[in-house]
Amino acid sequence: MRIFNLPKTQANLEKYGNFPYLFQHPKKIFLVDNSSYNYCNDLNQGIPVLSYFGESPLDKELKKLGDYLKCLAEADKIGLDIIQINRK
Repeated sequence: MRIFNLPKTQANLEKYGNFPYLFQHPKKIFLVDNSSYNYCNDLNQGIPVLSYFGESPLDKELKKLGDYLKCLAEADKIGLDIIQINRK
């Protein structure tokens, strides 16, 4: 997992979120990218996506990703291992 060392300013917290969450819940963090080499060190937590350009009404990649992430969130709520689910 890559963590960038940003100064802990209010602006960075607002822009990038709460980094301590990453360390408290590493099994709930997924890397979404169209290039698998960006998460090749941790394939179990990588979610491959096709490139999204948003120019075509046929481009449904973000919709599919949203549906998939909702399924993972629901599985997590009932106590399932979302890393195991993502492996499939």
